[in-house]
Formats: sequence, structure tokens, C-alpha cells
Amino acid sequence: MYFKNGNIWLDKFALLLSLAAIGIAAVQIAQAAPDPQVGKAISGQCAACHGSDGISIAATIPNLAGQHYEYLLQQLKAFKDGMRKNPIMENFALPLSKKEMQDLSAYFASIPIHVGHPKIAKPKALHPPKHFRAGNPKNPNHG
Repeated sequence: MYFKNGNIWLDKFALLLSLAAIGIAAVQIAQAAPDPQVGKAISGQCAACHGSDGISIAATIPNLAGQHYEYLLQQLKAFKDGMRKNPIMENFALPLSKKEMQDLSAYFASIPIHVGHPKIAKPKALHPPKHFRAGNPKNPNHG
């Protein structure tokens, strides 16, 4: 490729600038990618209410595990900007950077969820213990 003046050095300089711009853009894209591992590392304060595995400790607190990335990110931004009101979450979201919100959202979105019924323990005995049927011989009032 040549410019109208045909200067080969100018052509090389333009090519070099183009390659540098592409390299800078690639680095910015790589730095901007959300990292679930970083999100996991900074999610400690979230665990107090939302659980270490993203499953909350109470029915009134939402589960974060398996939620969509964009939804989680939108909610964090809304708490930070004051568009969504919750004094507790506002205090947690306010100091977060854009990258930290992306990383946290990526982490909770990456946690697999399992839907099903809870396991119920089987009873240990099908019949009541003997002393329920015949009384307790160690008790003088058994009958």
C-alpha cells in the first residue's frame, strides 16, 4: 500500500501505527474481560448473606448462584447508582469499581445450580423402642 506521494517510510510508519493501535485495543479487551476467579476472591463479604456458594441464608435474601451475568451486573450498578434502594446493598456496591462488579457478576453467574428435592433422612426405626411399648423397667412408675 502506498500513499499518493509514494513515500515508503511513510507507509511503514502508518502500518506500524495501525499495528500498535490493534495491539492496544487487544490489551484493553483482555483487561476488560470479567474474571470469575477474581470475583470469587472478592466475594467474601457477599457470603455473609448470599452464602459462600451463592445460595442465600434466608428466604428473604436472593440467591445469586446461576443468575444471568447481565442481570447481576445491572443490579449491582442500580444499587451503586441509587436506582435500586437497599441501604445494605448500597453500602456494599458503592465502593465497587466497574471491573469488580463485572468480576463478581461473572463469578456468581458461573456457579452451577442444582434443582431438585432436598434429601430427607430415613427414620432409624420403624417401630418405637421397647420401653415405649412395655414401659421402662428402670423407672419405678412404669406400668
